[in-house]
Amino acid sequence: MPNTTYTARNVLKLAAGHLVAGSGNALSAVAAETKARELDDLLQTAFQSRGESYDGSDIGQHDLKKAILFVRGKKHSKASRKVVIAGAQAALQITAAATGATLGSVVPVLGTLVGGAGGAIAGAGLGVTVTAADQVKRRAKGIYKFLRHTRGAHRNQAAATLMFQATEGEYRNALVAKSALRIILGEEYAAVMESQNTERLADRLKSN
Repeated sequence: MPNTTYTARNVLKLAAGHLVAGSGNALSAVAAETKARELDDLLQTAFQSRGESYDGSDIGQHDLKKAILFVRGKKHSKASRKVVIAGAQAALQITAAATGATLGSVVPVLGTLVGGAGGAIAGAGLGVTVTAADQVKRRAKGIYKFLRHTRGAHRNQAAATLMFQATEGEYRNALVAKSALRIILGEEYAAVMESQNTERLADRLKSN
């Protein structure tokens, strides 16, 4: 989706998710995997490192390749997770529509939408529970990292490294870092770079 802005893409995902369960997450998966592949191409061009994996260690100010490897891994993991969620949501909606299952019969207290269109709506509602379950798991993981004082640490390090290399790195590294940032930020690139907003960059490392 190279010609779709970040905001418009989110609106499209929201609309699609209301029509067909899982559509929004499927679009997220496509966007994230597209960036992962573009970053993989950049890693190959700049470092001959296509397919290399981030090793989980701290990312220093001069570890440009490691920072890009981290982001590539985050995007690919996000894409994989969204594919699983989208598949589960779509399957629930199809099952509900085909069997006339009620939302209340599968998820107690959430109501009784029966048959035909009601089954489709039930499937969409069940899809929301898939997303909620995923959020519970991710928040539990976040709490664990918070208690260990590691939550967001590598993401912030990667953002700081990319910004430093793009603005103060030697010529070749600056070109590579800017190329990575254009892939990551899309239409936000100019605004984030002008303000050197590392916090916003860190946020975009975990989004589409």
